[in-house]
Amino acid sequence: MRSVNTTQETLPSTGIIGHAGALALLDRSREAGRLAHAYIFVGPRHVGKMALALYLAKSVNCQGEGRPPCDVCSQCRRIGSGWHVDVQVIDTSSEGESDEDKTDKTRIGIGKVRELQRQVSLRPYEGVCRVFIVDGAELLTHEAANSLLKSLEEPPEGVLFVLLATDETSVLPTILSRCQRIELSPMPTDDLAQTLTSRYAVQEENARLIARLSGGCTGWAISAAQDDSVLGARIDSLDVLIELADSDLEGRFQYASKLSQLYSNDKQGVRDLMDLWTLWWRDLILTWAGQGDVATNLHRNDKLEEQSLRYSLDAIQMFIKRIKEARHYLERNVNPRTALEWLMLGFPEAQTAG
Repeated sequence: MRSVNTTQETLPSTGIIGHAGALALLDRSREAGRLAHAYIFVGPRHVGKMALALYLAKSVNCQGEGRPPCDVCSQCRRIGSGWHVDVQVIDTSSEGESDEDKTDKTRIGIGKVRELQRQVSLRPYEGVCRVFIVDGAELLTHEAANSLLKSLEEPPEGVLFVLLATDETSVLPTILSRCQRIELSPMPTDDLAQTLTSRYAVQEENARLIARLSGGCTGWAISAAQDDSVLGARIDSLDVLIELADSDLEGRFQYASKLSQLYSNDKQGVRDLMDLWTLWWRDLILTWAGQGDVATNLHRNDKLEEQSLRYSLDAIQMFIKRIKEARHYLERNVNPRTALEWLMLGFPEAQTAG
């Protein structure tokens, strides 16, 4: 278990960006004394699942005046800073792991869930409710998921579980059935751009770019608005991927080798790159179909136009499928270099003129 660095997804005391329906539901349930004992927040990465989980944790522990959370009292401030003893995050990090968890750093193992179960039995230490946030419920091993299920079935008083999931299809169905599901959708890009301009003083043109590239996911957008290097790193990564179209097989294999080495230390970083690549090729479909004005990577319209003329629609669609399959192989622990070289071998050939 760990405390959480909330920099990217927590927001000022004025509130969370978007998700008005989810906030209203949680507030009504709390005010009526009908909060569920377990929730699962479902949505893409950076959409604000952790922010909402922390909002709920503050709400049930707030000691301030007026409508909680006040973000001023010691309870709210300690939860926001990640130092509250009764609010714990369970994820894939190495902190608090047992020897049984050390073989796979990409999963949440049984050792972490056993520690959770030990703490569940304890009374709140500094607040009124112990909150356990499972960040990546789909990453629970089968044994860990079954063990967590026992805690969800008979939770003690003063305990609240909040599970976060990007892919709920990979969560044990019996766990899903014991949680109240709340889906968090990306924010409309126009609304997000306006928020970035008004709250974070981002210039209008840059706000539109960030909102579009974020896919409406507020966490990434806020991070990019506050740190220029976030947007710069994404642009650099996309440029490398675009350049692969002009590279030969040797160059693509060299890139695969570099990426496989990165995967051993930063699996999520490689997954993000593959998501970025998928998005680029989907933009090529839109451009190919004459709808390039709604492409995500509109700032690289010149390259989209150029490459959309280079490949057939079938070739683009087949390569998107190949990216998905390569990611599946990586997640099934196929040798990273083998999986990524296999992906490079499937790079579509350009159409011949005439």
